[in-house]
Amino acid sequence: MGKSHDLATMASDGFAFPSTVTITKPSNAELVTNGDFSNGTTGWTASGATLSVSNGQLTVADNGGYTKAYQGVTTVVNQTYTLSVTQVSVTGQSSVIGLSSAVPTGNTWGNMISFAKTSGDLPHTQTYTFKATGTTTYISIGSEGTNSAVFDNVSLKEVGLPDNQILTAGDLTTELSNLGIEVTASGIVTKPNQPSFTAHRQVDQDITSSNTNVNLIFDAVDHNIGNHYSTSTGKFTCPVSGVYFISFSIRLDFLGGTYAWCYPFVNGSPRYDAGGPNFITTDTGSYTTLAAAGQLSLSANDYVQIYVYVAGDSDWDFENASFFSMRLMG
Repeated sequence: MGKSHDLATMASDGFAFPSTVTITKPSNAELVTNGDFSNGTTGWTASGATLSVSNGQLTVADNGGYTKAYQGVTTVVNQTYTLSVTQVSVTGQSSVIGLSSAVPTGNTWGNMISFAKTSGDLPHTQTYTFKATGTTTYISIGSEGTNSAVFDNVSLKEVGLPDNQILTAGDLTTELSNLGIEVTASGIVTKPNQPSFTAHRQVDQDITSSNTNVNLIFDAVDHNIGNHYSTSTGKFTCPVSGVYFISFSIRLDFLGGTYAWCYPFVNGSPRYDAGGPNFITTDTGSYTTLAAAGQLSLSANDYVQIYVYVAGDSDWDFENASFFSMRLMG
């Protein structure tokens, strides 16, 4: 089951929320192929132009019409991106950069925006932050008129929203989903992929060994997020380090013996520390229920099992009305 926190409840429970939060976002990947032209004209398509590369710069030479080189980049609708292009020089009318959500045609620069600079304005590095309107965004670089334009360092990267951008519910949903977090309209924060499982016993397990620790197998899974619990071994293997909440309830049918002692084993050894449930019961002469809950501080790849120890002449049944569950705290 996914972990759920209500923000108001968290505050009342003593969680302190700072007045300011600083988030450092790692550098985003470059989306343009061969934007520095170190691999010649690879990745670029000519339209009414002849393309050539010299000294790491692309020359788009007029071949009739709206002279351009273009490249389609995969984008996410409503995600924010920043374009950067250096216009080195132009012979003739003007150097042009265009953005489009459709393949640019011979006589258009695009349906989003275009930038033109005359030779007196160059060299110039044009930057522009925008929200994508399609699943592919086309970058066009070239010139108008009978010209030859030179370009360098074409870059497109996904970025966070600019300071003046109004955040929408859709923006937040996408960002939080990328972190594995979901927030409902009423303010409930959930972690739907948090390691967790609950299992119960489907068929009675006979316990006939006296004065011996017996591994209890909960053979029917109710939920098992991440598949970290095994119904064949009764092991829950921790995917990450952390504090785990553990609970179990078992029903023993007494047919002989003195008392039963039930507790968790970690990596094959009993845990007697305060962090692990450790309960004992004396024989009542009939059905006996053991139940416990607690916390265990565990490392990644540690495994937990539930064991029962029956003292004296033993003949018990581990009944089907039994449950064992674990989940990562926090």
